[in-house]
Amino acid sequence: MRKILTDALIRALPAPGSGRLEYADTRSSGFALRITAASVKSWSFRSRDPVSGEPARFSIGQYPEVSLADARERADELRRGVAKGENPIERKRHDRAEAPKKTFQYLADRYMTEHARRFSGQLMRTIVGSSCTSSRSGAPGTTKRFPGATSSN
Repeated sequence: MRKILTDALIRALPAPGSGRLEYADTRSSGFALRITAASVKSWSFRSRDPVSGEPARFSIGQYPEVSLADARERADELRRGVAKGENPIERKRHDRAEAPKKTFQYLADRYMTEHARRFSGQLMRTIVGSSCTSSRSGAPGTTKRFPGATSSN
């Protein structure tokens, strides 16, 4: 069913007795609202895969968590991507596969293997095993030791 989707219309739409209904928006090509028998309302974007030509549906989010304006904007972004030859579903799969590489643990491990190795021996001996001269400790040239540091002299 094609309609101009508005917030008032969306709030008033009843749930189907069984299955789901889809309301296509006449203002935004490929953009639609799906309503399930459990009254769950969700946004979707329909297009064809630029490579295979197969129909595809991309879920944008649920109403009212994602507003009508935000969902339309996201559908417009997806449409522009499809026009450039991108498949939004494949892009989402790629982003999910790359997500573990964006965790702090991954980045910390990567830093340690790529950069910290060259400092590991000398830097740690300098920090843990030696003393530090501090100008805040009082008289110039006085030495302040780290707690737990052993004297290497």
